[in-house]
Amino acid sequence: MNRLVVFDFDGTLADTGSGITKSAQYALDQMGWPHYETDRLGFFVGPPLNDSFMRLGMNEEEALRAVALFRERYAARGKLEFEIYPGIPELLRQMKEVGMRLGMATSKPETFAREIAGHGGFLNWFDYISGNSMNDEERVSSKADRIRDVLEKSGCLDQRDHVIMVGDRKFDIAGAKEFGVRAVGVAYGYGDRKELEEAGAERIFDTVEELSDYLLHNP
Repeated sequence: MNRLVVFDFDGTLADTGSGITKSAQYALDQMGWPHYETDRLGFFVGPPLNDSFMRLGMNEEEALRAVALFRERYAARGKLEFEIYPGIPELLRQMKEVGMRLGMATSKPETFAREIAGHGGFLNWFDYISGNSMNDEERVSSKADRIRDVLEKSGCLDQRDHVIMVGDRKFDIAGAKEFGVRAVGVAYGYGDRKELEEAGAERIFDTVEELSDYLLHNP
């Protein structure tokens, strides 16, 4: 079986922080919560949104309202406030050329992930994509849930030695380890080397170039 590489989205494939933090700020402003500068809202990038709003002191009901407001702005503007990391499209293309399968596991609503990947020009490189739905029922969905979904779609749930997860936050590493999947971290995203080391990342890469060299030249 060909190797399956599963990527996180935010902070791993694309710098989506601007759209996410501005949308979080919009939700907080609309609800009358204290105003935060966007550079203090970086923790919203990656984890489930309701968890991040509750981190600021909201209860579950308030967090659900904030998520709805967040998505109001994000759907209209925020989803297009992003930059693909230089070298990512080339890496994905080369991986496909050598026969690898590509998956995406994201806490972002899947419809947004697909749209952003489409704008970035690399949607068609992915064989399997798993993201949250827009329904409230998905609010407790974790990164582990998304990874499991990709494993099931790809038929790798019982062949995990063929799989590797790539992410920038501890949630990515922990989600992979929950299923016995190898996981490497990227320090150019929204986490940092200390967070990834403590989560148990097998390797940590500072640049897309380092990541590319590892994925393309290590069996």
